[in-house]
Amino acid sequence: MPNKLSNKKKYEHKVILILGLIFFVLGTLFNIYYISQFKNDIYSFQSPVLTNLSDLTPLKIISFTIIVFPFLEEIVFRLWTMKKRFTYIISLIGISLIIFQISKSFLIFALVALILFLCFFWIKNTIINAVITSLIFAFMHYGNIDSSLCIVNLIPYFGLSLILSFIGLKFNFFLCVLAHSVNNFIAMIPLIFFPNQNMSLIQFENNTYTAQLTEISVFSSGENKNINNLDTIEVISTLPELIPNISPFNNEIIYASEVNSLNKYQLTAFSKPNEKISIEQLIRDLQKIANIGSDTTIIKAHIIKINSGISELPNNYGLMTLYDLVNYLRTHKNLPVKLSKEISSNETIVFNTSILKMNSHSKIIETINSDSILNISLEKDGELMRVSFFNKGIKTHNKLR
Repeated sequence: MPNKLSNKKKYEHKVILILGLIFFVLGTLFNIYYISQFKNDIYSFQSPVLTNLSDLTPLKIISFTIIVFPFLEEIVFRLWTMKKRFTYIISLIGISLIIFQISKSFLIFALVALILFLCFFWIKNTIINAVITSLIFAFMHYGNIDSSLCIVNLIPYFGLSLILSFIGLKFNFFLCVLAHSVNNFIAMIPLIFFPNQNMSLIQFENNTYTAQLTEISVFSSGENKNINNLDTIEVISTLPELIPNISPFNNEIIYASEVNSLNKYQLTAFSKPNEKISIEQLIRDLQKIANIGSDTTIIKAHIIKINSGISELPNNYGLMTLYDLVNYLRTHKNLPVKLSKEISSNETIVFNTSILKMNSHSKIIETINSDSILNISLEKDGELMRVSFFNKGIKTHNKLR
């Protein structure tokens, strides 16, 4: 009996390893072939876990990619390989929660949780467990990229996950973490040691400006924004963030971005003689040349008003303009707000600065309403357009006219 169990375990491990190697090698070869055949397509694989890394320092990016993410992902996707009841439960809960965060669908969350529960506690087949968790691991890395490349890009992730599952089953969980970290480090070697190789340059122009868009190293620190009186524009950010960065304040519109890639770009534009840069035209051209998509939704918004007992605001006195306050609440606190039609955005205002340190929307609203000058509330006509920009896949061109 022990020999039969041992042979079964060896067979399961061998199948998982062979499948992993096949999919990993084939997926890698497919990707190399795709790049060689369509080298004008500039793409990067994008993962939801990278969304909040775009403004971090190079050292933090490396630390998260090589240490933090491998450890967390292995706890979620490979802890079950220890084959303890509590490790199955942790993997089930962790994978289900990640799927819910990505899909925003309770139905998909419940379906994945049910499938994992059946696999872990009813079917109890190691090969099936490895395949199911590896499929989910691969699709977790599904990014906002060209559809022709999506499936090809997922194949090596599926293979890698199977190999990591084999390592956990055959050896131990902590070797999974180490192997995952080594894999991420190898993938980042070109970015660390050859950061400026094969950078793309797109030049385009219009009646009011000449511009160029250059891909730069992902390790370029933070964002940089310089708009000089519509004569010169220089912005460094991820691709979807370029348009929100150059868009002027609009009381009725929130400009947002879906950042799923660390790739950074530098946009530089100069006005032509006797002209000012047309921001509207630059945005349209940039969307076309860089293949930036957008989604528009209508959302409920809080309206900021001046209290009825205040006839007018003190002239040139305050911590920031109302425009700055609204923009800060939108971008840093993710609070959809707008100004009432009766007040001007360039008026300065004194307010309780403690709201700058708050993260709770209810606390921010309560603190503003306790102020003697401002009032913020939800109203029937309190609506905003939220325009969110995303990368559909950038392609190289020489010039746009």
